[in-house]
This record gives sequence, structure tokens and C-alpha cells, in this order.
Amino acid sequence: MKRIFAIIDLFAFYVFEVIKSNIIVARDVLGNQSRLKPGFVEVETGPLTEIQTFWLANLITMTPGTLAVDVYPERRTLLLHTLYSSDPDEVRRQVANKFERRITAAL
Repeated sequence: MKRIFAIIDLFAFYVFEVIKSNIIVARDVLGNQSRLKPGFVEVETGPLTEIQTFWLANLITMTPGTLAVDVYPERRTLLLHTLYSSDPDEVRRQVANKFERRITAAL
């Protein structure tokens, strides 16, 4: 039963995240472009399995403003392109706190 609630939580979180990201990216692209700082960030995937890493990379790619460019399984890292790379540590924290935690619980 816990897993079912975790899957529902992941789905609800992801739908909200996509809507929120669409609004933020549209606002910044059409208006305040000074907030944009495109660049690459390496994010450690920690103890995620291959399936969990697959889901993480795909969910990140489908979220506006981010793209998983490559997966390095031997180093357990993802190479992300983001429109907001001015603070790479914040990007890493968001991936770990928002996505990884929910994916681990759901899968």
C-alpha cells in the first residue's frame, strides 16, 4: 500500500512540477531573460538502480528547462543541461530532494 501512495505522490508531484516549470520558463524566456544562465551540471544519482536512474533521466528531460544529456553509470552521475545553471549546487539539491526521493519510494 505504501508503494501505491508513493506512485500517486510521484505522479501528482510531477504534474505540478511540469505546470510550474512551464510557467517559469515561459515567463523567463518571454520576459526577464537575465535569470537564464544555460549550462551543464553533473548530478550524482547516488544509490539509484538502473531503472530508477532511467526514470529520473526521463522525468527530468520531460520537465521544461532541463534535459538529461548523458548518463554515466560507472560514476553514478547524470549530465544535465539546464536553463538555470548559475547555482549548480541548488540544481543538485532540487534533483535529490524533489525527484530522487520520490522515485526511490515509488520504485
